[in-house]
Amino acid sequence: MDALTRPLQQHRKPLIAVGAAVVLYTLAGFWGVPYLARTQAVKFVEQSLGKQLEITGIRFNPYRFRLRIDGLALREQDGTPLLGFDTLDLNAEPLKSLFARAWVLDYLRIGGLKVAAVLDPEGQLNLLSLKPPSDPDAAAPETTSGIPRIRFGELALQDGSLSFEDQTRQPAFALELAPISFTLRDFSTAVDYQNAYQFTAATASGETFTWNGAFSVQPLASNGTF
Repeated sequence: MDALTRPLQQHRKPLIAVGAAVVLYTLAGFWGVPYLARTQAVKFVEQSLGKQLEITGIRFNPYRFRLRIDGLALREQDGTPLLGFDTLDLNAEPLKSLFARAWVLDYLRIGGLKVAAVLDPEGQLNLLSLKPPSDPDAAAPETTSGIPRIRFGELALQDGSLSFEDQTRQPAFALELAPISFTLRDFSTAVDYQNAYQFTAATASGETFTWNGAFSVQPLASNGTF
C-alpha cells in the first residue's frame, strides 16, 4: 500500500494545483464567459451606441469552444426594433486556427434573423447609427495589408427577414423579404478562393428569387445564376 500511496503523496501539491486549475477553467468558461459577455455587450450598446440590448440567454462550452446566444434584440431608445435573432450557434476551432494561421470556425448558424432598415425623411439609414462614434483624440489607425484570414466550414442563415421603409418618398415605400435563407460552405478569405453559396428570399406578395454560385473575397468577384 505504501508503494502505491507514496507517489501520490510526492505529487500531491502539483495534482491539487492541476485540479484547481481545471475547476477554475470550467467555472470561468461555463459561467464567467456568459456573464461577462452579456454585461459588457449591454453596457457597450447602452453607453456607446445609445440603444437597448436584450439577450435571453448565453451559453459557452469551454471544452468544445461552442457559443450559443438565444433571443437577442437590439432596439432604439424608444423601443423601435433595429435587428435581432432567435438563435446564434458558433463553434470555433482553436487548434486548427493555430496550425492554419487563420481564424477557423467549424460553423456559424443564425436562426430567425430580423433586420428593420429605415431611410428617414432626411435620407439617413437607421442602421448606420450602429457604428460606434469616433474618438477625436484617438490616433489614426494603422493601415493593414490585406484582409484577415478567416475560414468557415459552414455559414448559414435560416428563416431570416428584412423589412425596408423609405420615408423620403410620399407615400413611404415599404418592402419585406421573408423568409430569407442563406448557406455558405467552406468559406475562406484566401486569395482567389471560390466560395460556394446559395441564397433564397421571398416577398410578402409571393415573389421569390434565388441566387446560386460562387464568389471570391480577394479579389471581390462573383459568378452564378440569379
